[in-house]
Amino acid sequence: METTPPASQILQPAGAARPPWLAFYAFVSIGVNASIIGPALPTFAAQTGAPLEQVGLLFTPFALGYATSVFIISPIGARLGMRALLLSGATCLLVSLALLLLGQSLPLIYLGAYLLGLGQSGTQVGYNAMVGLLAGPNAARMLSRLNAFFGIGALAGPLFVSLGYSLFGSASIALLLALVLSAPLLVGAWVWRDAVAPPAVHNPANSASARLPLSQLLRQPVLWLLGAIASIYVSSEVAFSGWAAVYAERGSGVSAAQSALLVTVFFAAFTLGRYLTDLISRWVKPPLIVSSAIVLTGIGLLLMIALPGVFAINMAGAFVVGLAMSPIYPILISYGIRLFPRDATVVTGFLTSMAALVALVIPSLVGVVMTGQGVTAAWGLLLLIVAVLGGGWALLRGMLRQQLE
Repeated sequence: METTPPASQILQPAGAARPPWLAFYAFVSIGVNASIIGPALPTFAAQTGAPLEQVGLLFTPFALGYATSVFIISPIGARLGMRALLLSGATCLLVSLALLLLGQSLPLIYLGAYLLGLGQSGTQVGYNAMVGLLAGPNAARMLSRLNAFFGIGALAGPLFVSLGYSLFGSASIALLLALVLSAPLLVGAWVWRDAVAPPAVHNPANSASARLPLSQLLRQPVLWLLGAIASIYVSSEVAFSGWAAVYAERGSGVSAAQSALLVTVFFAAFTLGRYLTDLISRWVKPPLIVSSAIVLTGIGLLLMIALPGVFAINMAGAFVVGLAMSPIYPILISYGIRLFPRDATVVTGFLTSMAALVALVIPSLVGVVMTGQGVTAAWGLLLLIVAVLGGGWALLRGMLRQQLE
């Protein structure tokens, strides 16, 4: 019979008695991976000889990797255990970054982007589910802390790209560094303690808290609405971080190296915001944090739309948007785990994959609008998407109030 180890040991490599270093490191690594793709688009265009607009379509296979992970990566964890899940995710990351670094054709770049999404999703789902389960009622705070390490990596990534452009005229050095940083995940996953169990259910009166068959789980309206809100949020974050550098370069006329700093500012604020969320949530409830975050995101976008040609204003707007967006995703994931604690891994994987479905289209659509209509029109579309996010959150808030409060 399996026994559940103490909470302090679940997130540790076998035979160790240390904090969950691998979980935090993994989020730093995938943060680097995610943040270099947008600023590296000109390098991919140079490698393949394809127009920037065609290369920008790689956001679609990247999102498709996230979307299909629930059918490809998640079953590995369910059947073979968490170690197999993490090994698979790390392998996908290494292969994908090698393709992005060395690929000389669009199909290879697109394949690399797909495998990157697949590996990123498998890694995020595993660690988010485990940490969320361990945290229990404090899941929102703990997940914000964990995901803050994603921001640290995402902050470093554009700096690597900017350095590469400044020294070599290419982002290849950033891709190589990302590959090196992802390698320890494969070793770390091999020594991972494969023993994580969901917490005891303390509210048997809540039917959603009992373990549900997948078919019944997918008939829960609140889960689909939660997934829709996560979809809109993730697509907005990917679109902003992916196209912010091009937005600044075309709108302000700055160099590729300078424009990459805009993404750095975004992720610096993003990281700071997640640390602040950990502190603020001790006094402010998560629903109010999310509502305020959505409003503040709109204000930051309006700031950039008002003066697209002023690089300093672009930097300020990116900081506001990063700070505002930071708490939304961890809180949404924590709600999913609280609603269905017995199915935390499945629910986390479902939310991650569903979030990627909208991201299949919107980041690429923003790029098309930017190319055809200009930077102001592209950010206007993004502002409209954030407004839809606010309306959906208001509807979801009512359902959560009925089920959790």
